[in-house]
Amino acid sequence: MKIESITYRGGTILIGQFDEDAEALKSMLTNFKAYEAEFEQLSITKRKQEYLAARILLNKVFGREIIVCYDENNKPYLQGAPEQISISHSKNYVAVMAHPTHAVGIDLELRTDRVKRVYKRFLNPAEQQYLYDEKDSSYLEIAWSAKEVLYKLIGKEVFDFSKELEIFPFRLNDSGEVHVLHVSGSRIYRLHYFQNKTYTLVVGVDKKIKL
Repeated sequence: MKIESITYRGGTILIGQFDEDAEALKSMLTNFKAYEAEFEQLSITKRKQEYLAARILLNKVFGREIIVCYDENNKPYLQGAPEQISISHSKNYVAVMAHPTHAVGIDLELRTDRVKRVYKRFLNPAEQQYLYDEKDSSYLEIAWSAKEVLYKLIGKEVFDFSKELEIFPFRLNDSGEVHVLHVSGSRIYRLHYFQNKTYTLVVGVDKKIKL
């Protein structure tokens, strides 16, 4: 597995690109026995690979064997440990983020222009005006991932992306900041994006800016 590492606002991000099959990944997960019963419930090969790769990366982040659990909102957390985590995957990429004290959110998507077909579902009319570009979907890809990150941070109350989350205009670079308003929560979140030819990555640490 090829692994990239990024640090952001006190958090650690690992991005893994895996070509190994599930059996090879299983051998790389040193505490696989702790997950075996849960793993056996998975039937889709790709899901098995994602499951194993994410846990391999999280063990690497912490430098110890950890156990990932999920709460009633399907948010991942560590069993018996205070650190905060988030997980994302797209095809043969997996990204994880960890922070010692603050909740985090991460979303990684391989580059595609399919967001052009659905952008009206997750952007309000004002956002559509300044984010849509017929020739380039870069802004839309970042916008989608930014709202996915906030869904992971805030929860189901922002299920309606177009009404609950509003992205402020931002400049497009290889990496940069994007600010997003949680409308009913009256709070602005500062997120960071990274975008290359392969993927779009957006991350956030739950340090909110009050209005």
